[in-house]
Amino acid sequence: MGRTSRRTLPAPSGAVSMVGSMSKALLQRLELVGAGKVSGNVRHNRMKSRLILLIAGLSVCLTSCTGPTAADKLASIPYEIPPLLSDIPESLQHWMVLPRPTNEIQHSAMNYSDYAWAVSLSGGDVHATWWSEINQLKTNSVTFQVPDSSRQVGMVIPIPVHNGWLVGFNAGEFGASVWWFSKNKKQHYKISDDQVVAFVPTGTGLLVLEGLAHLGISRGRVMRPVWDEAKERWSLEEFATLPEAPDAGTLWRDLLLVVTTTQLVTVDLSGNVKVLIKDVFWSEGYPTSIVVDNQDTAFVGMREGVARIDLQAVPSRVDWLVPNMRVLNEDIESVERTRR
Repeated sequence: MGRTSRRTLPAPSGAVSMVGSMSKALLQRLELVGAGKVSGNVRHNRMKSRLILLIAGLSVCLTSCTGPTAADKLASIPYEIPPLLSDIPESLQHWMVLPRPTNEIQHSAMNYSDYAWAVSLSGGDVHATWWSEINQLKTNSVTFQVPDSSRQVGMVIPIPVHNGWLVGFNAGEFGASVWWFSKNKKQHYKISDDQVVAFVPTGTGLLVLEGLAHLGISRGRVMRPVWDEAKERWSLEEFATLPEAPDAGTLWRDLLLVVTTTQLVTVDLSGNVKVLIKDVFWSEGYPTSIVVDNQDTAFVGMREGVARIDLQAVPSRVDWLVPNMRVLNEDIESVERTRR
């Protein structure tokens, strides 16, 4: 099963000459949006996200097209924090349980929500904090840069290794690549064109979630980074095939717990895959993260809310948590119009 178009569209990889002719004008457009000279309703918020992601995806030519301070200029562009955020408690103990989204319009409302959540564990308690794709991209796209690479686009996902960093650049259907960077980030080489979604450390080494969900396509794999001492190079080898594209993953007991487009699956350390839950509701929620507490309850952060999953129940029980009713996307009519 694939996905409808994601609200925030990454940049297509294209010819550097075409990119060069566009970048200055787009930076000027971003400054207008960031300065509030374009109205800030939901539709224009999406425009801002697309433009910022486009500029970051086009950072392959920023130095040659707009001067050495272009990356700093990208980092300085403001992004909007949604209203009511300061009133929302981080602890999920204070969130409310609602019926799960069940129809297409509710799923679209999730996709177009201004609120996305990343979950984490703090002293045994599960917290959810507002997650900004734009903020993540602005931070990491400035830190890790690959000059003259048309494949360096989209989200930037880094993890440290013994001799530097492994970094995934992922713009979904528009392209992706995986790179090694030295510890000082000055040396680098491309490893592959795999579409990294997440790195997951385990007791037996690092695992990589890789895959793509777009329209009628949803494919995914678990990869293992391999260091070749003789060649002094990293590579990726396939460890397991997932039933569809992954969104997030974490280690649970001795298993890799993976959130996919419409399922929750486990992968054991021999590469065997088992489906725990099918046909879940979060295909339009674009999960950002997953954690498991000490009571074997999993929490999946995504747009609009957090899914709570009792892993001990048979079948697993899924609840839908939101901080309050005010954060829900209530402009259902405009959301429905975008789908016609």
